[in-house]
Amino acid sequence: MNTLIIDTTSAKQYCILLKEEEVDSVIEQGLQSVNLNLNIKTLLERNNLALSDISVFAVNVGTGSFTGIRIGIASIKGFLTALPKSRAIAINTLQVVAYTKQGDSVVLQDAGRNLFYCATYNRNIEIVAPHIIEEKEKIALLEKGGILYDLASDYTKQICQCVKDKIALNDFCDQLQPIYLRRPQAIEELNTQKLQELTKNDTTINQ
Repeated sequence: MNTLIIDTTSAKQYCILLKEEEVDSVIEQGLQSVNLNLNIKTLLERNNLALSDISVFAVNVGTGSFTGIRIGIASIKGFLTALPKSRAIAINTLQVVAYTKQGDSVVLQDAGRNLFYCATYNRNIEIVAPHIIEEKEKIALLEKGGILYDLASDYTKQICQCVKDKIALNDFCDQLQPIYLRRPQAIEELNTQKLQELTKNDTTINQ
């Protein structure tokens, strides 16, 4: 069984091909949409495969970049539409990082604006679902052994093991649902601007 995995949730893009027990990958920094299809084509060609030879498509559905999450899910949905007999698997960033150690792992990821994504996993078992915490909570959790997602690290091994475990457990999904724990920054900034304008107007009226 051939499995194609993509992770476009951060500035590091993963395209990974699992061909039985063999692993081939293309990992690069930069814009997620620019070279994604080219990297997939490269993987398939150097393994003498066509897209129709892929039985399972796996994608990281978050947490991470809103744009990156959308790109990854949209790409996989396109493949699934073209190849309706193929199956889909959803992985997530925090669960992947939990595969870096044994036992229960509290995993954190920078969400911007002094906020952090947080969840607890024992590899493929979710103990505490992804949620948002603040800086002071992050510091306390790291002091207790929490793991912070590191963009400089290579998580290929952990991504592959997570996907393999989900295949073994028959943990396929019919719908790929993104993990959005925050609103996009542009919307937050717009709402902040509107609130400031309303506050200003109320102050003017009350003067």
